[in-house]
Amino acid sequence: MENKMKNKSIFKNKISIEETKMNVVSDIDFEKIGLDDFIINQRNILKKYIIDNPLFLKTLKPYKLKIKK
Repeated sequence: MENKMKNKSIFKNKISIEETKMNVVSDIDFEKIGLDDFIINQRNILKKYIIDNPLFLKTLKPYKLKIKK
């Protein structure tokens, strides 16, 4: 069996955005796809959810999501 990764580049980087810490190893250049911006956007969604549902941040028990319609 031929190694399909033989000619591909491997991209490695550490991402640290507030409490989010990641080691990324991929055959995709995450800088080209905007991974940092994606993480920031997801963190902002989570922060907004926590503002609206502060118990979510503090509970250690399963938490039923409250979705606004």
